[in-house]
Formats: sequence, C-alpha cells, structure tokens
Amino acid sequence: MKKLIITLLLIFLLPASAQAAQSEDNSYKELYESSGAASLEENISKETGELMEMSGISSPEYEGMTSPDLSKIFTAVGSSLKEQSKNPLQACLLIFLLTIICALVGGVSNTLEDSSSVSTARVASVLAVSIAMINPVLQFIGSIGRAIEYGSAFEKAFIPVFAGIMVFGGQAGTAGGYATLSMLFTEISAEILSSFLLPVFRVIFAVSVVSSVSNAVDISSLTESADKAMKWILGFLSVIFGAVMSISGMVAASADTVASKAAKFAVSSSVPVIGGSLGDAFSSLQSCVGLLKNSVGAFGIVAVGFTYLPVILQGIMWCVGLNLCAGASDMLAVPEISKLLKSAAGVVSMLLTICIFMLTILIMTAGIVLTLGKGGA
Repeated sequence: MKKLIITLLLIFLLPASAQAAQSEDNSYKELYESSGAASLEENISKETGELMEMSGISSPEYEGMTSPDLSKIFTAVGSSLKEQSKNPLQACLLIFLLTIICALVGGVSNTLEDSSSVSTARVASVLAVSIAMINPVLQFIGSIGRAIEYGSAFEKAFIPVFAGIMVFGGQAGTAGGYATLSMLFTEISAEILSSFLLPVFRVIFAVSVVSSVSNAVDISSLTESADKAMKWILGFLSVIFGAVMSISGMVAASADTVASKAAKFAVSSSVPVIGGSLGDAFSSLQSCVGLLKNSVGAFGIVAVGFTYLPVILQGIMWCVGLNLCAGASDMLAVPEISKLLKSAAGVVSMLLTICIFMLTILIMTAGIVLTLGKGGA
C-alpha cells in the first residue's frame, strides 16, 4: 500500500515539478530578452570581446556565470600580458642598450679636455633615449584614452539595463541611487580625464623630456610628489564614494525589502482562493529577476575589468621597466638619463593610478548593489 501511494505521488508530482521548472526557465528567457541584456555584448570593444570569449565569459546569460573556468581566465590574462608587454619590453631594452653606449661615450668624453664635447655627448645620450621612449609612451597614453572611451560607452549602455532589471525586481530605491551615482561618475570622470587630465599628462611628459635635454629645470621631484598626492587623493575619494554608496544602498535595500514583502502580502491576502498561488508566483518571478540581475551584474563587472586590464598591465610593465632602467643609469653614472626616466615613470604611474581608480569605483558600485540589494527576493 505504501509503495502504491509513493508511486502515485511520483506520477502526479514529477510532471508538475518539471512543468514548474520549465515555466520558470521560460520566464527567465522572456525576462532576459525583454530587459535588453543581450544587447550589452554589442557595446564592448573588439579587444575586450576577444578576451572575454577566451575566458569563456562572453554572454550575460547565467550559464556562463555559474561555473567560470579559472584556467581560461588565467589564459586570457596571460595572453593580454604577453601582448601588452611587447612595447614596454622592446623600448626598455633599447633604452638600456643606449644607456650603456652613452655611459661608454661619456667615459671617453671625460678623458678629453674639451668640456664642450662632454656636454655634447650628454645631450646626444638624452636625445637618443628620448627618441626611443617618446613614441611608445605617447601610444600608451592614447590607449588609456581609448580604454576610458570604451569603458564609458559600455557603462552608459549597462547602467540603464541593470537599473531596469532592479526596478522590475522591486528594487526601485536601490536602482535609483545606483543609476544616479554611477551615471554621474561615468560622465564626469570620462569628461575630466579625456578633455583635461590626459592632455595635461602629455604636456608634463613633453616638459620632462625638454628639461632633461636642456638641463634647465628638474621636474622629476615634481612628478614624484604629484604621483604621491594623486594616490592619496584618489584613495580618499574611493573611500568616500564607497561609504556613500554603501550607506545609501543599505537604506534603499531595506525600503525595497519592506515594499516587496508588503506587495506580496497584499496579493496573497486580498485575492480570494488563488491569493496564495499568486503570492508564490510573485516570489518565483522575483527569483528569476534576481538570477538575471546577478548574471548581468557579474557580466558588467567582468566586461569593465577586461576593458581596463590591458592598459593596467601595460602601465605596470612601463613602471617596472622605466624604474629598472633609471636604476641602471644611476649605476652607470648617467644622471641625465636617470632624471628623464624617473620623470617618465612618474607620469606613467599617475596614469596607472587613474586607471586603477576608475576600475575600482565601477566594480565597487556594481558589487555593492549585488551584495546589498536583495529586494526581499
């Protein structure tokens, strides 16, 4: 008798469970298609798309987010590092060889009594290193500008989609705060960096080269001080921004949770007979929206990360290479080249700090929303 009852229960419950799972899957697909999440892939750059495809995360659908392959991700990062290290390594190797040649020429010139030949040899050595360094560093600054442009374009497409999903899932307060702060930060920071800071850094780099050649003004200490000050300022701003986002997110998430539970209670209690079923359907819909929100949010974080990853890796390689070459020039007693390389390393370090700051803030905002914004689901 017990076996018969269990068999009958399985016969009736298994098809219902399968139908419910299929219905929930269909609901997710409908939400995914109507939310505009599928179009986010069109707003990433070609290089970013290749890296994401190599890492196995090329779509905001949840299948690619539930079980990421770490080996593929490390392969993508290694491929980017290999590609981005070509220009810094080639330039720094050439600078190191020129430094050795300049040290030898300077040693020979010092044995001469004519001081003009010594001065000419030093100017020629700085010019040779400058020529080897100027074009690659300017290309790096240009690649930062493109990364900021691509990242800003993706954020402008991602923020409305992500906020719309949160609103549909009962997180209107959280979505409003996130969309406002993120859009303001994206617009203002991209405009300031592209229209003001990048041109200023080009000027600083040019002045450092000219000052090293003419030996008129030493701005290496100025760039080092500016680099330290910028790191402290950006670190402070990131803490303030994160605190504001966290506090506003917690308050908005609590309000969204209360509103969501109140709506579920109203549906369950006000509709006779089928009110409980409607409440369960409401919870199921919220679960689908929560899954979509987490998948799209994770995709946005990965996309932003891979947008800035190449220039960050290249900036790290430039900082390491230029500082090593500056140390080598100090050992070889070529202070003019050391001064030039330290100034260039200071400019690159400031640019690298800005890129890391942009990446940190954009990831922080999405991460805080994903962590705090549950919306009662």
